[in-house]
Order: sequence, then C-alpha cells, then structure tokens
Amino acid sequence: MEIDNNNYLSYTHLNIVAFSFAHGGAMGDPGGIIIIDAEGQTYHANYAYGDNHLDPHHINDVIPVFSDIKLSLLGGRSENDEWEVVNLGYGNTLVLRRDLSLPFHKAAEDAHFEHVGQLYQQWERIVLSLLRKG
Repeated sequence: MEIDNNNYLSYTHLNIVAFSFAHGGAMGDPGGIIIIDAEGQTYHANYAYGDNHLDPHHINDVIPVFSDIKLSLLGGRSENDEWEVVNLGYGNTLVLRRDLSLPFHKAAEDAHFEHVGQLYQQWERIVLSLLRKG
C-alpha cells in the first residue's frame, strides 16, 4: 500500500515492527520508506520524489518512533530502547523493533551474505519470515 499526503492520516495507528529509511540520494529507492506492521502488511512511502510523495513533516505522524531515531549517512542510532538501527548500506537504514533484533541478526548471519547490499535486498523477506514464525 502506498502512503502519501492524500491518505497518511489513515495510517497513523499502524503496529509497526520494522521500517527502512532511504536518504534522498540513497541507492535503490531514494527517499523511500518501507514499513512492515505486526500483521505482515507492507507499506511504502516516498518523502523526496513522486507526484504524491509523503511530506517529510508527516513521517512522524505515520511512524511516531521516527522522532527517537537519529539518522546519519552511515546509519544512525535509536534513543528509544525498544528499537534498533541497522545500517543497510548505500544510504539505507533499517529500524527494527528490539524483540525482532536477535532473530533478525541470526537469520542474516545464517544467510551468509557477502556484502551489505544483499542485506538491503533481503531485509523485508527476513522480517516477514520472522513474523510468520512468531
């Protein structure tokens, strides 16, 4: 589902378990935000590009914990103990609910990725797999 300026108020009560954030110049989907909720539903928004983008001022409305995340070009950190920040490389960051952190890292390690780009390509699959198991 696409979240934009026209419909973002319909998505202010999601039970988010993970989301990715791409800086405006990131590789992949520059300005893209992918959200996964506890039911395994995936949502997409873009705060930088597109005719119906999500205004950056509304990101906190959809992702309240976003205000607790301090992002940089090299990843970031969380000021909220319930969330972990994972650098996906190339200007992309994953923010993961802490209860999924250990299983996520184990699954990523077991996948034997050879470079960070592979984690960027597979993080959604890993999170969705963990939700199905849980």
